[in-house]
Amino acid sequence: MNKLLVISSLFIFAFFGCQDNNSVIEPDLTSDQQTSMIKVGNEYVSWISLPEAFNKAMKKDVVVGDTVVGAEGALLAIDDSYEGGIFGTVTIDATLEFLPGAFTDTRYITMTVNDEFGEGTFTPHGEFDMPAIYNIIIQGVDLSSVDPTAVDFVYMAEDGTYEYVENDDISVDQTTGTLQIVNAQLPHFSRYGFTN
Repeated sequence: MNKLLVISSLFIFAFFGCQDNNSVIEPDLTSDQQTSMIKVGNEYVSWISLPEAFNKAMKKDVVVGDTVVGAEGALLAIDDSYEGGIFGTVTIDATLEFLPGAFTDTRYITMTVNDEFGEGTFTPHGEFDMPAIYNIIIQGVDLSSVDPTAVDFVYMAEDGTYEYVENDDISVDQTTGTLQIVNAQLPHFSRYGFTN
């Protein structure tokens, strides 16, 4: 009888412990949270959202592109803004720098800043001999619910996992709604953004 009780208990534990949505292992997320939450290592974090524009037609992804000769290096820049959010204006200033010798061929490079989470996406995919250097300052973001000590900068790898990005500094100023990454080192192209 004791063996039957032990086997039954193990079966019940295994059945409920192996469910796909086990809240002991993974948190129960609403549909809104599922679109903004990602798993980095063993923890769940969320993308930091950009404010809505007062005129929704004015809010859009910002894209810049140029032909880059890897031996010579280059600098791509975005300087854009829109009216919206609690500060009245959201500004996005981003640069992507390739030092001379970053790669050996010539490539048409694009840098896109997403209008929903301020994510930077770069094409074409490929490796570099020296990392590209990415800097971005986003001002006018409502950071009242953000823990400044827990803000990080991550990238999505080809296999869909997320990893932290090497950088010189991450700055968060809640009084001006400013997020900044300084000298993020991008060894290859993917999707990059701020999390909390």
